[in-house]
Amino acid sequence: MVTIKGSRSGVVIVFNGSPSDSLAAKLGELEARLVASPGFFRGSEVVVDVRDAALEAEDLKRIVALLETYDVRVGGVLAQNERTLQNALSLDVALQPAKGRKSLKRAEEETPAREEGLSVEETLFVERRIRSGQVLRHPGNIVVRGDVSPGAQIIAGGSIVVWGRLRGDVHAGALGNRAAVVCALELSPVLLKIADVVSWHHRNASTSTGKPRRWLRELFSSASSVSPATAEPSIARLVNGEIVVTVWHCR
Repeated sequence: MVTIKGSRSGVVIVFNGSPSDSLAAKLGELEARLVASPGFFRGSEVVVDVRDAALEAEDLKRIVALLETYDVRVGGVLAQNERTLQNALSLDVALQPAKGRKSLKRAEEETPAREEGLSVEETLFVERRIRSGQVLRHPGNIVVRGDVSPGAQIIAGGSIVVWGRLRGDVHAGALGNRAAVVCALELSPVLLKIADVVSWHHRNASTSTGKPRRWLRELFSSASSVSPATAEPSIARLVNGEIVVTVWHCR
C-alpha cells in the first residue's frame, strides 16, 4: 500500500490502495519501512501523496507525527480529495511544502509531476560536483558525473556510480538492497556503506597527499591486482556479508 518514489522535488511517499483502506494499516506499513531503512530516511524531507483518500486534519497530523518520530520532515502533501486538500491547507507550517503551495494543488493539476515519479529500479543522473554539506538522496540508482567532495553524502536505494573522485560519504542499497554496488574512478570515501554493512574512516585520519585512505586497503580483495595508491577505477560490493573492493572494468 505504501511505495517510495523519486521526483524532481525529492522523495515521495505514496499511499496507494482504495480510499476506504484503513489509515492505521498504511501507517503500520510506513513505519515498517522507516524502521527497516533508517539510513535512507533519517534527516530527509519528503512529499506525502495520499491520492484520493478522504482524510481529516487529525489523520494528516498522525502521518506528520509518525514521520517526525523518525526524523523525517513533511515538505508537502499531494491530495486528490477536496476535503483532504482543505484539511491539509488548514494545518500549521509543519505541513507546508518547502517551496510555496504548489504541491498542495489538486491531483489533476499535478499529473505530469506524478508521471515523472521514478520507481526504485530507475536512475537519477547528476552532472555536477557534489560539494561538502550537500546530500543527494534517491530511492533508485544514482549516477554522478563529477566529484563527490569530503563532507558530501550520497544515499541511494540502489547502486551508486561516480564518474569522478568519490571522497564523501556513500550509502548504497539504503532500502535493503544487498546487491547494490558503489563504483568510482577514484574510490576514497570517508564512509562506505552497502545495505546494513559499513566501513568507515574518520576524516581526521585522512592523508594530505590525495591518496586513498589507509583503511581502504583492507577492503581490497586479495585476488585483485588493484593497489589503493594507484587510484584506479574501483567497485565495492558485498561478498559473504563483507564489503570487498576490486578493479572496476569501466572502459
